[in-house]
Amino acid sequence: MRKLIIKILILFFFISNHLFSLNGWSIVDSNKWMWQYKDAICLDSNNCFAVAYYAKSYFVNSTDGGKTWNKIYSDTIFKGKNNEQLEVHTIAYLDKKNIILGCSLGDFISTEDSGKTWQKSSIGIKEQVRVISFISKDSGIVLTDNSLYKTENGGKKWDKVVFQNIGSNIIQHWNLAFPNKNLIIINSELKAKPDVFLISYDFGTSWEIIPNPAGGITVVVYFKDEKIGWLLLIGFKSRFELYDRILKTTDGGRTWSEQLNRFSGVNSLLFDIFFFDDNNGYVSGIDGKLYKTTNSGNDWILLNPYPKIGYEPHFSCVTMPSKNTCLVFTNNGEILRYDGSTLYVNNEISDSFSISPNPAGEYIEIYGLNKGLQPLVSDQDIKIYNLLGECVLSVAQTFPSVDSGQTGMSDLLRVDVSGLPAGVYFVRVGNWVGRFLKI
Repeated sequence: MRKLIIKILILFFFISNHLFSLNGWSIVDSNKWMWQYKDAICLDSNNCFAVAYYAKSYFVNSTDGGKTWNKIYSDTIFKGKNNEQLEVHTIAYLDKKNIILGCSLGDFISTEDSGKTWQKSSIGIKEQVRVISFISKDSGIVLTDNSLYKTENGGKKWDKVVFQNIGSNIIQHWNLAFPNKNLIIINSELKAKPDVFLISYDFGTSWEIIPNPAGGITVVVYFKDEKIGWLLLIGFKSRFELYDRILKTTDGGRTWSEQLNRFSGVNSLLFDIFFFDDNNGYVSGIDGKLYKTTNSGNDWILLNPYPKIGYEPHFSCVTMPSKNTCLVFTNNGEILRYDGSTLYVNNEISDSFSISPNPAGEYIEIYGLNKGLQPLVSDQDIKIYNLLGECVLSVAQTFPSVDSGQTGMSDLLRVDVSGLPAGVYFVRVGNWVGRFLKI
């Protein structure tokens, strides 16, 4: 009996790893130092950078779209004037050669030759650099705990921005979005106003105060352009009843609509959001939480890409080098990569299709293919794959083959699998993939 249990456990982990690989996800980098990734960014489909911290700062880059990673760091570079370790928090990736890292204590580390040599500079105040963002090689802004600075010469000189009639009320800045010179949005805490937005439409010359549009606690503000943006929030009814919330604006932050309000128990914290284009984006969060959208956030699907059973790290940041590639960075030093060109086995929550009986013997029936007289998935074959990702059976989809009442139509399509050996198989219908056990 003990040997049987061990064999079952080995088979379980083997299948889990295959599911993870077939799902398109893989762990492409891992280290024993348990780095906590702070920020990540891709300039194009090949060149990506990330920063992490564990006792000292680490800087890694990839030149193949996140498939492999190299460490670029120096104990000399990442130390301050008094030999203290500088903790890197944020990256500004101007182009392949010019990169600026924002650190604790108001320090910057920059390179103009893709990391071969580095220079240190400072904005002159001992505040943490929370966000550094550039919209061109010359124009950028830096947000610290209590201040905002802007540059017009690539960071060689920084000018402090004056918040007219607001400055004395600022307690803390949290994060910002800077999609272009016409729009700066800062999430801040003011006296008697714990969660507001400071918005400028003229590169910081004048400012408006807009209250939090939905209550809760704002965690991230992100804009794709000067009109379209998203908020990540923690919604709560009590300390034991928290919600993941995502809001969207299409008018530069003046009005917001809710896209997600999902119960999350006692843990709700979304860390990062990234959109590759107008439709395709990801949101990462606590305890291995990852949401995906392919329609501009109208629908957010909760994924479960992490392969290790019993422990899910926090997904600190997320970015996309291409439309079909996603990179997720964890708080335990791992980088996950999704390759959309592989067979996509769906772990998404979906009620569109189902497979029965499961386990199966002679046949399987796929439910949900037909609404009325129209197939839900037209002009596509139904394909069955084995654990190696090989297509072992392809069925041309016609109208469902199991009669239902007077119409002669049904939501069921019966597929003969009697010729398949026993094992685990995957059924692909369009973009949906389910699994069944053949006995």
